Amino acid sequence: MACPFVQEEVFFHGDHFRVNLSDLAKSNLFGIDGREADTQLPGIADRLLEPLSEGRGRYGEDMSVIVALALRELGAARRTERDAGSWTITGSTTAAGEDWQEFEVIHKVTGGQGRIVTTRRGAPPQERAAAHRRIQREYTLIKSLHQESIVPPGDLAQDDGNTVLIYPQLADYEPLDLAVVNRSLTAEQQIEVLSQVADAVAYAHRNQVSNRGLSSSSVLINTGLLDDDHKVEIRLADWSWASRIHSTNSPSTTLLGSPTRVSTPDDDVYQAPEDRWSPSADRIAVDVFSLGALAYFRFSDEAPARNRADLVSRLRADNGLDLAASGGRFVDEHLRDLVLRATNPLVSKRVDTDAKTGLPRFGATEFRAELEKYSAERLKEVEPEADPMNPLPGSELADSRFEVVKVLGSGSTARGALVIDHEDAGARRVPKVGLDDSKASVLHDEADVLTQLGQQNPKIPGLVEIIGRPLDIGGHTTLLLTDCGEQSLSDLVRHMALNETQLQTWGTELLDTVVALDAAAIAHRDIKPSNLGMAP
Repeated sequence: MACPFVQEEVFFHGDHFRVNLSDLAKSNLFGIDGREADTQLPGIADRLLEPLSEGRGRYGEDMSVIVALALRELGAARRTERDAGSWTITGSTTAAGEDWQEFEVIHKVTGGQGRIVTTRRGAPPQERAAAHRRIQREYTLIKSLHQESIVPPGDLAQDDGNTVLIYPQLADYEPLDLAVVNRSLTAEQQIEVLSQVADAVAYAHRNQVSNRGLSSSSVLINTGLLDDDHKVEIRLADWSWASRIHSTNSPSTTLLGSPTRVSTPDDDVYQAPEDRWSPSADRIAVDVFSLGALAYFRFSDEAPARNRADLVSRLRADNGLDLAASGGRFVDEHLRDLVLRATNPLVSKRVDTDAKTGLPRFGATEFRAELEKYSAERLKEVEPEADPMNPLPGSELADSRFEVVKVLGSGSTARGALVIDHEDAGARRVPKVGLDDSKASVLHDEADVLTQLGQQNPKIPGLVEIIGRPLDIGGHTTLLLTDCGEQSLSDLVRHMALNETQLQTWGTELLDTVVALDAAAIAHRDIKPSNLGMAP
């Protein structure tokens, strides 16, 4: 005798409720007959009186009794834990969206805590396959980023047939919009929040990654450190909308970064007016707008707009988000101009596109520099010494030996700036300033390698050179390097078409350098377009 087919059903018998789920999610859910309009569920009689489906046999009274007894004895217990690779998923969901869920996880061996992002359980096979491709892309894209404010995924695992991303747990961190509800940040703290966000975005841009989802809820701030020590430490842990900057199309982005994910109205008001999913959208300009919208939120203490339609209306009327038109506290003209510039609805004006070359002259790096300029002017009486981590053009470092020309950005180890060396006939140099004491040993090791390479005979072409031994600038270990150009290969290929002759010439030069390094028994291990400077 064949095993009978059993279909589960859920019957809601309450009087006052309404189910606002999609039709697919409401499958096999039923309510009280006659209350369909109130509950948005079909009546239970629809199923009880449903005719027998084709292809399924009828079962008599004996089998019905057997099935009823079996179900009574079977029982059911909710499974509160399950495994995903080396991790154990604990408890219920901590967050959820249209097609995803988030859980807390614990590593089976180390006991380390994290959070897991996965598709909804019970999703159809085609949805799981699409999610697998998107998750793989997100993991590959973000895992390569190494910057203190960017939180990349820590692991890729399987959860009941679903591919999932596992991120480290961020204790004491809260979304910025929630953290400031019961806290007031000082002007200096506001600037620091925006500066750290801009640093992270600028680093991602140099590595050809655009966030495309910055908002007040995607920026996390360490409230424990803020409350106890009044220090600002932010993290960008949500890169689910991210994509490659140089990509000309985006048919498959990331798990939570595909157009199928529905963003919230609160997040939408931080996004640029142009379609961020368009293949022709300038993805750097998209992030610059979000930086400007975040600045508006912090300086005015109110959201950029009530909703998306209101945002578009404001941008059309004011050519950007105007702090002077907000109902919040007063902000000086420097910050007002900065926010207006970053949120200009015209992309060419937002990123200050050069009419001749077509290259943008304003991005996340320049946005941060403007914030530092404001801070320096505001605090110049109490902080006369230039900060080597945040130097301004025209400021001096190392007892006036170096004059800063331009800030070049930061990475996982150090921050760089282009300077004029007054002790070397005005030569242009690049001090590579360690972020903190923990980076000192890494920089000393790098100095030893560069010194060794500089002693090779014949000289290895195409390498940056170190000038002398490591310096101490403002308490930071610093390497003084030769200037290898203000633009990287990454910058060039992103903004202009290169001909075959240029590519062949540069490719040959790069291969010559790699062969010479191999002969010297040195492995670079991080050759990529953003690390290849285009020397003048």
